[in-house]
Amino acid sequence: MLGSPAANTPEFREAFVRKCHRLLGIAYNKLDHASLRSAEETEITGELARTMEEVLDAIPPPRGMRNLVVFDDPPQNTGRRRGRKRLRVDIEVRAVEVGPKPRFRFEAKRLRSNRSISAYLGKDGLQMYIGGHYAAEQDDAGMLGYVQAGQPNAWAAQLDARLRTTPANHAVCVGGQWTSCSLAVEIATTFRSVHNRASVGRPVVVYHTLLDFQ
Repeated sequence: MLGSPAANTPEFREAFVRKCHRLLGIAYNKLDHASLRSAEETEITGELARTMEEVLDAIPPPRGMRNLVVFDDPPQNTGRRRGRKRLRVDIEVRAVEVGPKPRFRFEAKRLRSNRSISAYLGKDGLQMYIGGHYAAEQDDAGMLGYVQAGQPNAWAAQLDARLRTTPANHAVCVGGQWTSCSLAVEIATTFRSVHNRASVGRPVVVYHTLLDFQ
């Protein structure tokens, strides 16, 4: 999956995932959150990706991030669709290396109304990972929740409750229930869940980061 023997170790992958989340957190903290309170998901994602690129363009860039590149709305070359029909994940971070490039994907949804939980967990959200449409070659991926109403922890409780009451609908692994985790000091609200992927043949760890835009 990754370029060198060292890059194939779980320790390398964990460090890479943490690095991607730290880049996300640094960029998020630079945004004018209030100006995006009513913005569409694509606008927020565009601003977040643009700011992540600015962080990487700094001289020097943050420690350990010199080889990272950010892609906004990149097409996914899975072989299932071609040309303009290809699916597009919201943000992809790659490491520039010789050989296969380490990648981490973020799919984003707004959290603002009664329909938000279903959209976040649904066919265009979390199910894109569970179905193997995104990140099939990786064992981890990211979801972003753009909080535009209420509190991040309240949304986290709702997401947790939905996954616990209907685990089969979301292919939640035994022992893979929603739990809090910390990947970067710049981000206050991150959780993880683990899901089976029948089409891939192995589970995926999904990191859920809820970003407050109020």
